[in-house]
Amino acid sequence: MTNRHSIMFFNKLLMAATLLFMAPAAFALIPVLHFSDINSGPKVGLGDGKGSGAIVTIWGNNLGDMQMDSKVYIGGEEAAYVYSWAKADGEKADGTNVNGPADLYTYQRIQAISFSIPATVADGANDIHVVVKDMPSNTLPFVVRDGNIFFVSPNDSDTNDGSFDSPWQTLAHVASGADDRLSPGDIVYATNGVTHTGGGLMVRSLRGTAERPYTIAAYPGATVLIDDPSSRGIHNFSRRSEFWNFSKIRIKTNGNGIHTFKGMRAVGNRISNYS
Repeated sequence: MTNRHSIMFFNKLLMAATLLFMAPAAFALIPVLHFSDINSGPKVGLGDGKGSGAIVTIWGNNLGDMQMDSKVYIGGEEAAYVYSWAKADGEKADGTNVNGPADLYTYQRIQAISFSIPATVADGANDIHVVVKDMPSNTLPFVVRDGNIFFVSPNDSDTNDGSFDSPWQTLAHVASGADDRLSPGDIVYATNGVTHTGGGLMVRSLRGTAERPYTIAAYPGATVLIDDPSSRGIHNFSRRSEFWNFSKIRIKTNGNGIHTFKGMRAVGNRISNYS
């Protein structure tokens, strides 16, 4: 083999080795979405002065630990407002959290994004995706539909109308139907400090549907606690309730964390006992 051929052969080996080294790194940059806490909801009615419609949290890998110039879209429309874009590293030592109490980062290296559905998106079936460093992710399905959005805040009253400016006070009020104010498809966001203690949270004979489930979710950054040292956390009273979503709730109990519901979706919660 001549020197010229030796140099060409060496250069090819070097290029192949470089490509093999770079390929895993390049692949690791591709953003991947795994799941969302809700997959349907309204595009208006939030009323918090930031977003427009339902607040959705999505989890995935290679999304980045902060938003920077990354974007999240639904149906080709940019999110109305991004509340958080960070590691899904769960509850801190002081009890606070950014994207819910469940730690999905330490071992799975998952990040989470919470954003509001924009008013400009079309009704019906849509897809959620993100773009990170000019690289688009896969998509998650989301159906834009009508429905009400309510709030619970620890220092207010269950006689209020449940809006952001006049929220209810207790999760027990929500779980009993809020004096018939709740309808299938409605979403309730619990703000920071909402705590339910004693006897578990009893959901009483409220039937959603696959297309219109009920939802209780923690508002972005909120610590929401169901604390029952006896026997249950969230309980399906007489097993009569169906199609409920529970998201980003801290549940502490020596019994069942979340009782089974037909069509239940429970995402980003943290369940533990007292031992």
